[in-house]
Amino acid sequence: MLVAIDEPVTLGISLVVVALTVGVFVLSMVRLHQQMSAAKDRYVAEARRLYAEAYRPIRIRPNFETLESQSRALSAAQSLDERAQGLPTWPIDEATVRFLAVVLTGVLTSLVVRGLFSAIGA
Repeated sequence: MLVAIDEPVTLGISLVVVALTVGVFVLSMVRLHQQMSAAKDRYVAEARRLYAEAYRPIRIRPNFETLESQSRALSAAQSLDERAQGLPTWPIDEATVRFLAVVLTGVLTSLVVRGLFSAIGA
C-alpha cells in the first residue's frame, strides 16, 4: 500500500481488500468466541449437575459415613468444575491482543505521518 500511495485507484483497492480481510477475520473470531463460550457454559452446567448429584446423598443423610462415601464423586466434580471454569472463551490470548494493538498502532501512526508529510509536500 505504501508503494501504491501515489496511485489513488490502487491504494483504494488495497484499502478495500484490507478492510474486507480484517472484517472477515473479526467476524470469524466473534463466531468462534460464541462457540467457545457456549461450549464452556455446557461444561460448567454438566460439572454443576455432577456436583448436585454428589451432594444429594449428603443432604439426605448428613453424616461422616455419607461424606466419606461421596468424597471421590465430590472430588471429581470439583476437578471438572475447575477445568470448565478455566476454559478460555476467546481464541486469542491477552498477550497476543496486546502485541497486535502495538503493531496496529505503529502502522496507523506511520500512515498518518506519511499522509501528513505528503499533504505538506515534504
